[in-house]
Amino acid sequence: MFIFISVIKAESDLPANVSASVTTKSYNRTRTTALVEEPHFGRFDVRVGKIVHIEKHPDADSLYIEKVDVGEEHPRTIISALVKHVAIEEMQNRSALFLVNLKPIKMRGVLSEGMIMCALNENGTIEILIPPPGAESGEFVQVDGYERDPDDKIDVKKRVFEVVQRYLKTNDQRVATYKGKPWYVADKGIVMSPTLSNATIR
Repeated sequence: MFIFISVIKAESDLPANVSASVTTKSYNRTRTTALVEEPHFGRFDVRVGKIVHIEKHPDADSLYIEKVDVGEEHPRTIISALVKHVAIEEMQNRSALFLVNLKPIKMRGVLSEGMIMCALNENGTIEILIPPPGAESGEFVQVDGYERDPDDKIDVKKRVFEVVQRYLKTNDQRVATYKGKPWYVADKGIVMSPTLSNATIR
């Protein structure tokens, strides 16, 4: 999506000997238009990952500390507020989707290097999104029409995250989408929620 900003010289600012008709013709020939690109899904680095170790945060009852293989040399540490929603036994060795180019942030003294992607409905039910069958750690998620060009780091409190996240939803078939277009892993298939349709993704 593009936001068009036109630079137009007001008629009242023109010299007295310049007519409105000349102004219009001149404007049509010389109009300056600036294009400002809205942040889109391609700036997110969403990858398949596998939770290889998990434990409860020693200083926060609602948080898990996860070691996640996202196809890098060493597992990442990712903290998730899922203790009240998903049993620890269901988290261990689970494959999921992770946003890995978030700016690292300390949560109760432990540095978190990403975010697990979940569906959340209006009743407060949370489900972890499911990668397509056969997807391996490190494979990335794409959306047609939005070239993948991830930012180095995205601040969760800044505009890029907020603008992109508002369009992340599951559709009525439980498929994860961005602006209505499915998330998918090349040659593997689409990303889904286990049961939640028309839910927010965050």
